[in-house]
Amino acid sequence: MAQRVSPFRRKTRRRGFALLESVVAFAILAMMLAMVYRTVGAGARGVERAEHVAGALELLQSELDRLATGPALAVGTDTASMDETFGRTLRIGKVALADASPGDPQASLYRIEIAAFRKTDPARPVLALSAMRLQRDPP
Repeated sequence: MAQRVSPFRRKTRRRGFALLESVVAFAILAMMLAMVYRTVGAGARGVERAEHVAGALELLQSELDRLATGPALAVGTDTASMDETFGRTLRIGKVALADASPGDPQASLYRIEIAAFRKTDPARPVLALSAMRLQRDPP
């Protein structure tokens, strides 16, 4: 027996994509590309910030090394520019020792604190380093 096909019956098998499906697929692809673009851009900005902070760290470490081994320290605070992006604040203070008597000709202990800040926001330090230095007081 031959199978009879009704002229009103639709084909159930489809080939390819319809126009609506193609538009939806392109919209999803565009959203995914936008997210990837934002992520890559944020990553690049993060790398740039990290390079700036690494440069500031190198400058701070160099200054701290110079102060830790250089000439006699004087108690006080100093603010200066390091480069076009960062400035630094330096604080040197004398540490009181519990077992030292006043007027003792022994050496004194100094605390050196140095902090880097962005020139656009000097109230908020980006990073800070500190060290101690033992120094003989002049007679």
